[in-house]
Amino acid sequence: MMAHLSSKHLTIIGMGALSSLLFSFIFSKYSFGPLLFLFAQIPLFYALFRYGAKPAFWSACIGFAFIFVTLAPAAIQYVLLVALPCVFLGKEALRPTPFERTLQDLVTIALFAGLLLMTVLFGFVELLLSSDEIKPLFNDISQVSLKVYNVVFSFDHLVMLLRATPGILVIGVLWLSYLSAASTHALLSQKGLSLRKTPFAIEALELDLWMWILLGGAILGRALGQNTFIGAYSFNVLLVLIVPFLLQGLSIMHVFCHTRPQGRGLLWTFYVFMVMCFWIVPFMVLLGIFEPWLQLRRRIDEQTRRRK
Repeated sequence: MMAHLSSKHLTIIGMGALSSLLFSFIFSKYSFGPLLFLFAQIPLFYALFRYGAKPAFWSACIGFAFIFVTLAPAAIQYVLLVALPCVFLGKEALRPTPFERTLQDLVTIALFAGLLLMTVLFGFVELLLSSDEIKPLFNDISQVSLKVYNVVFSFDHLVMLLRATPGILVIGVLWLSYLSAASTHALLSQKGLSLRKTPFAIEALELDLWMWILLGGAILGRALGQNTFIGAYSFNVLLVLIVPFLLQGLSIMHVFCHTRPQGRGLLWTFYVFMVMCFWIVPFMVLLGIFEPWLQLRRRIDEQTRRRK
């Protein structure tokens, strides 16, 4: 049987198996387990950019089959956190259009998918808060909080944490998907193996107007709906919107670094600094929000042309 399989088919199978293996490490008792889980999307994106959307879909199916056989309760988590982002965005990522337009479409699609996933998760959280299971959960968390952190955990804290969980989870999925796709595409492009020849650049990213309208509506809903269902949902929408506006803010930094000597090294230094100093993230989000009025990328380009 194996003799009749080409290297392409073996790679597709192997990428699915590797993805499921990396995903399974999230349940490992070892401290490095969650770190390996962060790479679970990369094998699927490898199959996507190397062979196309359909092979990536089959890799995802193989990964799902491995998880279903070995960790059946976690199969739906594998689909939502690993397989779906790759398969859902795959066809769009390979579309033969100018890549700045493709990236804009990808951000839009990812945001819609993120909002949908957040809404589903938010519904589950609200059902949990209205059920009898919330009391045992609160007792367990409060005991752990008191024993490990010596902090008294109130019921209001639990409600606040649970209601913010959907948005935080979606932020992680969207951001991880972007990093996995961009790094995998860059690696394959360097070796001349990627189906998509245009680089995964964000310098020309232009977000659609409706994202600012949604941002304003979410801020208004949060302000007027304190301690209500609408306020909690609006807060989760704001959390999800962090991702596109962060990318818009980072596009300014990319443009700036590319106009400087040793720009790539400067960009790497910035990203390391951003990971170490988290306060940079909200600053970049604010830059992304106000970029249509600040026009920083246009000003940087104009200054660069004057120097030349």
